[in-house]
Amino acid sequence: MKNQAQFHPLKYLLALAEACKQAGVTIYTDTPAIDVEHYKHPAIITRAGHRIKCKNVVVASHFPFHDGQGLYPIRMYAERAYVLAVKTKEQFPGGMYINAEDPTRSIRALSSKEENIWLIVGENHKTGQGEQMTTHYEALKEFAQKQFGIAEVLYHWSTQDLTTLDKLPYIGPITKTEDAVYVGTGYRKWGMTSGTIAGKIISDAIIGKENAYAHIFSPSRFKADPSARKLIRGNTDVAKHLLKRKIGFYKRTV
Repeated sequence: MKNQAQFHPLKYLLALAEACKQAGVTIYTDTPAIDVEHYKHPAIITRAGHRIKCKNVVVASHFPFHDGQGLYPIRMYAERAYVLAVKTKEQFPGGMYINAEDPTRSIRALSSKEENIWLIVGENHKTGQGEQMTTHYEALKEFAQKQFGIAEVLYHWSTQDLTTLDKLPYIGPITKTEDAVYVGTGYRKWGMTSGTIAGKIISDAIIGKENAYAHIFSPSRFKADPSARKLIRGNTDVAKHLLKRKIGFYKRTV
């Protein structure tokens, strides 16, 4: 893998923080935000009870910690996927890959000078409705073994992301009435690309610049329709399955 560019996220985060500092931005740590008040101007409420008044707020917290009566809990659902980090008998060819069939499988590499590590991703399902976690890991292992030949399974983990009504992220003013509070959520596991377009759309909105894609991702693009009722039923079903599995597991272990 010597011919592949090495990506070190911390390096770029530190460079971004330094650029913000040079531009006069003050960065606070250990200051959890728990809510937003919105009157003439928005104010961030911290866990310690302080209010930080500002002109604009960007809620970029995976799931919005402030809803603004936008009904986000019933306009998105959580979806889980699984990852194996494996050594294979073949050298990784470079690039990133995803299939068009079902079940979905995506393949990429873990950047390392010393080891040839492949990341095998897939087994998507609504949170609370999948099989036992080991079943999903075994399915990925079987796929990797058949296609590439596994020398060793190094790590495995699961991830979770949010999906919207029409599968496109919500990016823009959190509601029509709170147009100085912006949200970016529902990335559906496409965080690198969706986060990039979110940064562009929201920054353009704040400086008053027109963005050709803003209407496509607008959180207010929906009106009440049968799809919303369908999602409410689906989210209720998620809770039912999750509770059923938890109770079933408790009964089997006592």
